[in-house]
Amino acid sequence: MSDDYPDLNARASSAIRAGNLTGERAHYSDAAEIGRTAIRHGLRNAVVWGNLALAYNNLGHHKEALDCAHQALALDREYAVAWIEAARANACLDRRTKAMHACEIARAFMPESATAWANLAILYRRLDQKHAALECLEEARRLGGQDGWIWGLFGSVWSDLGRYGEAKNAYFRAISMAQGNAVAWNGLGVAQKNMGEYSDAENSFRMALEINPHFQVALDNLRRMRRRVGLFERLLGRVAEKIRL
Repeated sequence: MSDDYPDLNARASSAIRAGNLTGERAHYSDAAEIGRTAIRHGLRNAVVWGNLALAYNNLGHHKEALDCAHQALALDREYAVAWIEAARANACLDRRTKAMHACEIARAFMPESATAWANLAILYRRLDQKHAALECLEEARRLGGQDGWIWGLFGSVWSDLGRYGEAKNAYFRAISMAQGNAVAWNGLGVAQKNMGEYSDAENSFRMALEINPHFQVALDNLRRMRRRVGLFERLLGRVAEKIRL
């Protein structure tokens, strides 16, 4: 069964990438099941445990993710991916001090991997360390990370910083590389909404939902924007009526 390990790990990584683009939890569930299958067959190395921790974190099962990250670190204390997932789980469990400590350890052991640096950027963003997140994304780009997922992360951080024009450009780059990137379409809609481009924003949210009809974040964003636009239009109507009087 050990000969099957590279294939199982590749399948888990592929499922995680698909989840990152579409926002569909089912892909992370697939990755978790692949990881559990590997462990049942005795493939208990740091990479398998690390991938399982990542999948559990994306599913919102943070205590399980932390357990898996600890299993990975028991096998390899310098495995940066496991430190990142331990930090992410701690952050989601409101253990900020432990999360920041794990982040710094992860940074000391980071491999020459664009994906690892991008995942660290996601964590820094969650910890409200936006400029550290940008530094990590720049490192990911330096290492050749030019795919749609990473450009989508750039868009997210630029949006957090209120730099919606730069965010919009990053999301357009992300979408140009992967038209099926529902997460980027949703992010683009948020940037457009904050720039007052409501018609374009509605189209972007609709595209995200066309790709993933169960994408609740995009649906909520669309509904909130429609309410906001409706209130604004009613206010304009009342002002126009007073002017006529």
